Amino acid sequence: MCSVIFKRWIGVLLFCCVGGRGLCLHAHTIKKIKTPHFSLLFDAGMTHTAQRIANTLETIYWPISKTLGGSPSPIRVWFDTASTYSNGYFAIGPRHIRLYTHYTANPYFVGNLDWISFLSLHEFRHAVQYNVQYHSIPWLLKPVYSLMNMVPFVGVPRFFSEGDAIGIETAFSKSGRGRLPGWDVWYKLHLLEDSNPVSLDQFLFDSVRHRLPDYYCLGYYLTTHIRRHYGPEAIQKVYKKSIRVPFFGFYSAIRSATNRSLFKIYREMTEELRLGWQKQVKGLPITPVTQLTVKKPTDDFDYINPFMDASGNLLAWKSGRDIRNQLVLLRPSVATGANVPPHSLPTLREQSLCYCLASELLAAAFAVGAGCTAWLEPWKHALTLADLTGEPSDTPCRMRLQYYDCKTKKIKTIVKNCSYNALAISPDKRWLVAVEPSSNGQHHLVILNRENGKVIKKISHPDGRYYLTPSWSGNTHIVVASTKDQQNAIIQVEVATGTTETLLPNAYEHRNSPIIYKDYLLYNSSYNGIDNIYALHLPTKACFQVTSRKYGAYLGMVDPVRNQLIFSDCAKGGMDIVSMPFDPLSWLPLEKVEDRSVHYYAPLVIQENGADLLSKVPHSHYPVQPYRFGSDSLSLDGGKRERNKVIPFELKSLQEHFKLSPYFYYNICTLAWIGNKFSLIGIEDNGKLEGKVGINVIYKTSWPLLSLDMGWLWYKQSLEKKVDGKRLELAIGFPFYFSLATSKASLILRAAAILRPLREAVRKGEAIKYPIDLSPWYRFDLGHASTRSAKDIHAPWEQELFVRYKHRITAPTIHANVKELKIRSNAYFPGIGMHHYCGVNMQWVWVLTWKEELIKVIQKEDFSYEPVFRTEKLRLREPLLIGVNYGFPLCYPECGLPLLLFIKRVRCEAYLLNLDVKESVSKLQEKGPWGISKVGIKFRVDYGLLSIKDRPQIPHIEFNFFIKGDKWFWDKARKPGFSIETVLF
Repeated sequence: MCSVIFKRWIGVLLFCCVGGRGLCLHAHTIKKIKTPHFSLLFDAGMTHTAQRIANTLETIYWPISKTLGGSPSPIRVWFDTASTYSNGYFAIGPRHIRLYTHYTANPYFVGNLDWISFLSLHEFRHAVQYNVQYHSIPWLLKPVYSLMNMVPFVGVPRFFSEGDAIGIETAFSKSGRGRLPGWDVWYKLHLLEDSNPVSLDQFLFDSVRHRLPDYYCLGYYLTTHIRRHYGPEAIQKVYKKSIRVPFFGFYSAIRSATNRSLFKIYREMTEELRLGWQKQVKGLPITPVTQLTVKKPTDDFDYINPFMDASGNLLAWKSGRDIRNQLVLLRPSVATGANVPPHSLPTLREQSLCYCLASELLAAAFAVGAGCTAWLEPWKHALTLADLTGEPSDTPCRMRLQYYDCKTKKIKTIVKNCSYNALAISPDKRWLVAVEPSSNGQHHLVILNRENGKVIKKISHPDGRYYLTPSWSGNTHIVVASTKDQQNAIIQVEVATGTTETLLPNAYEHRNSPIIYKDYLLYNSSYNGIDNIYALHLPTKACFQVTSRKYGAYLGMVDPVRNQLIFSDCAKGGMDIVSMPFDPLSWLPLEKVEDRSVHYYAPLVIQENGADLLSKVPHSHYPVQPYRFGSDSLSLDGGKRERNKVIPFELKSLQEHFKLSPYFYYNICTLAWIGNKFSLIGIEDNGKLEGKVGINVIYKTSWPLLSLDMGWLWYKQSLEKKVDGKRLELAIGFPFYFSLATSKASLILRAAAILRPLREAVRKGEAIKYPIDLSPWYRFDLGHASTRSAKDIHAPWEQELFVRYKHRITAPTIHANVKELKIRSNAYFPGIGMHHYCGVNMQWVWVLTWKEELIKVIQKEDFSYEPVFRTEKLRLREPLLIGVNYGFPLCYPECGLPLLLFIKRVRCEAYLLNLDVKESVSKLQEKGPWGISKVGIKFRVDYGLLSIKDRPQIPHIEFNFFIKGDKWFWDKARKPGFSIETVLF
C-alpha cells in the first residue's frame, strides 16, 4: 500500500513541476540594464522607466556617496511591479535595492517628486550607509558580522539612518519630505502645544500612550541638527565608529562626534525647533471658524473628508490611537435650514456606521458623497501571497474597492482585485474615478461604474504625468493635481473626450486636493509654509488665500445650501471639522501672503553644493540585455534567526523564488520559573524533538511550493532515552488564500515523502519492510477579525479556526499508519471597558494508529530475510482543552532605563483553564475520564530592549499566579502556584 501511495505522490510532484514552466516563461520577460555602478532588473514592459532610473542612479551615485566618504560596489536594483505596496528598501541579503513601482496617494509624503526617483534617492543612501559601516568593522569581526547579518542590528540604529536618508532626499531635490509641512505637522503641534515634550525613549521605543510622528521624523531632525551645528563630517564619524562596539557604540560615537550626549543633543534640537516654529506662527492672522465637532480634553483623534448633505448631516472618516478606523454620521441636535446663520450651527451627535480594515486613513483613498462612501483597502491576494515557507506574507499585495450605502447599511465590494490608489464619487453617485498607477510611465484616470466596478474609460495624460487627489466637477469633468519633473499643475479633464485644460500651470509649489465651486478652483497648498486652502478665480486667474490656520487646514467641501466651506482643521486634539462662510471678499490676495516657511534643511543644501540632482539627469540610452537567473539573481545572504532556528547563511534569488538554507533547529523557546527553579521549555512537537541540523531547499513555481529538506535529527523518545536518525524530505505544497469581506481563510495541502536510510543493524540482517515515511497533511485556517486600534490587545471581534489533518506512514523498525486530526479555535469579544477583551480558547486532538512493531527476522533457505511484525491498534483522544479569559490594559508606565529598557504597557488577564476528558483504547493504557482545572491571574509586561524596533527585543515577561485542582477544581485539594515566563526566541 505504501509503495502505491508513494508512486501517486511522485506523479503529483512531477505534474506540479510543470507549474514551474509558467515561472520560466515569466523569466523570459525580465530584462536587464547594466551601468557602471548598477544592474537594473525589470519587466520588459517598463523599459522606458528603467532607462530613466538607470540615468538617475548614475547621476546620484557620486554626490550621495561623497558625504559619508565611501561609495558602494556595483549593486543590483529590482523593480517590483506585482504588489500595491508603496515602499522600497535596501537589503543586504541578497544585496540589492528593491523598488515597488506602485506610488503612494499621500501628497504629504511624496510631494511633487517622481515616485521611483524619490525611492532611488532614499534607498541608495541606505546602500552607502551600509557600505561605510561594513568597511569600518574591525577585520577580526568582519566575517562574523557578515555571515550573521549583524550590521543592521549592532551599528547605527534605524531611526538615525532613515532620518539621514530623508535629509538626502530633501537636499538633492525640490520636494523631499523635509520640505513638506504636512509631513511633520504633528511633531510641530506637539512641541508648541504640550508643555512637557515626550522623552527620547518614548520616541525611540514607540509610545503607546501618546500620538507622535514616527521615528523617521525624529531621525530627520536629529541628523539635520547635527549637520547644522557639527557639519557633515560628524555624521560620517558616527557611521564609522558605531559599528566597533555592538549596540552601545552608537551612543559613544555621537559623543565622540559632537562632544555631547544623545540626550543633550535631543534637548537642544527640541528647543531649536520650538523657537523656529514659534517664530513662524507669531503674529500669524488666524481665520475665524465655527467648530462643528466637540471633543473632550483627553481626546486625540481625527476627522477627515467631511461631507455635509442638504439636511445638515455630516459624514466623515474618523481615526485615532484609541479608536478603530470608522465612518461616522454626525447629526444636528436641532433642526437646521438654509436660513440658519453660520455661528448658530448646532453641536452634532455622532453615530458609527461602518469600520475600515485599512491601517492608515489616506484622504485620497477615501471618497465621501451624499449618503455613501467608497474606499480602497489593502488585502492579501491569493496568487501572490505565499512566501517561500508557504505561510501568508504580511505585506499587502493588492487593493479592493469597497462601497457603503447609508440607506441599506451594507458594505459592498465593487472591485476585488485592483491597483488603484485614489478615489472620488460623482455628484449623481453613478460613477467613480480612480487613479491607476502604471509601471510603463502611463498613469491612468479610470472611470468606473459604481454598481459593478466595470471600467468605462481610461484616460492618460500624453506627457506621462502622475495623478494625485482627483475630484469631480459636475458629472462631466474631473479636476486633478498632476506632477512631473518635480513640478505641480492642476488640470481639468473632460470625461467624454479625454481632453485636458490646465487651470494652474506648473510650479514647484505643493498643491493638491482641488475642487471647483462656482467660478473658483479651491485647493490645498503650503505657499506660506503652513498647509492652508487657496482659491483661483477662473475668469480672472486671480489667486487668494482662503484660510490662515495655525497648524493646517485641509479641504473638505463647500455646502451650497448654507454657502459654507467645510474642512478639517489641525488642532491639539486631532483634526476637527470646522466651517466658515464662503465669502471671496474676505480672502487675502496671494501677493499679500507672507511666506513664513521654516527652511530647517537649508544648511544641508549648502553642504551638498546646492545640487538639485533630479534636474540634471541625462537621457543616455543603455543597452537592454537578457536576464540570467543564476548570475543576475542569486546571491548569498548573511545568517538570521527564526523561531527556534539558527541559519548561518542563505543562497537566495531576488525574485524570492529560490532559497537554500543550512540550519540548526533547537526546541527551546521559553524560560519559565516553575516551582522553585527556572526551566527551559520547548513547545514544538510536544517537546519530543530536541534538535536538528540540516539543509533546506525551497523553489516557488507559479503556484505550488517545492521543497527538499535533509538533515540529521535527534529527539527524546522517553525521559531518559534519546534516539537519532537521518532524514530526507521531499515535499510539495499548494497554498491558497482568500478573503471574504472582513474574514480571511487559507487552505494548504502538503505531502512529504521522507526517505530514511537503512540503519546499521538492518544492514546486518534485520530487513525492513517499508523504508519510507510518507506524511501528507492538510491544513485549513479560517479567521475573522474586525479592525483594531493601536491600544487594543486583541481586535474587539476576532475568531479563528484551525483544522489540521495528517496521515503518516512510518518505517523502518516500526511501521505505523497514523491518522491525526487536530482542531483549535480562538474567539475574542469586546469587554466592559475600552480595550478590554473576553476570550474563549479550545483545542482537541484525535489520533488513530495502526502500529506494526518488528519482533524478529527469520532467515530463509535461500539466505533471504523475512521480517515478523506485531500489529497493535491504538485510538487516542487527547484532552479537550477549554480556556476562558478576560484581559485589559492595566497601565502605561512608559519608563525604564534610558536607551536600554522601556516598559510600554502592563496588562492583566484573569483565566479559567479546564483539561477535560481523555479516552484511550490500548493494552498499555487504562480507560477512564480525568480532568484538571486551573484558575489564575496573569500580569504581562510589554517592553522594548536596547533601542528601536530593528534591535533584538524580548516581547514580554509574564507573572502568573494560579490555583490548580486535580480532576475537578472543587473536588480535590487546591494547590496554589506561581510562575514567571518570558519568550527567549
